[in-house]
Amino acid sequence: MYKTTLALFSILISLALSSCKNKIESTTPEIKNITESVYSSGYIKSKNQYEVFGKPNNIVKEIFVTEGTPVQKGSPIFQMENNTQQLSTENARLASIAADFRINNSKLRDGKKRLI
Repeated sequence: MYKTTLALFSILISLALSSCKNKIESTTPEIKNITESVYSSGYIKSKNQYEVFGKPNNIVKEIFVTEGTPVQKGSPIFQMENNTQQLSTENARLASIAADFRINNSKLRDGKKRLI
């Protein structure tokens, strides 16, 4: 009985030790047709491409260079219309007139009644 138990114990130990070995998984590449496709949208940009954004939302008035032309640092590329200040001033003037009319509307009505 002791020999049988020892033999079973030895077998169990050897099975336990052999199952703990690191198994390396491997894959063999195969040449096949593509069965799935992934679609996406985006923009392809060149390595040295640069995007320019103006601070105000203005319109480009004049372009000084053509696409692909090398430019020197500090040289102008384009000129934007600078009408932001004019538009701000005009908007402020119109807002002032509208506010003045609302505030003084009752006084104007009272003045018209007195003229009659």
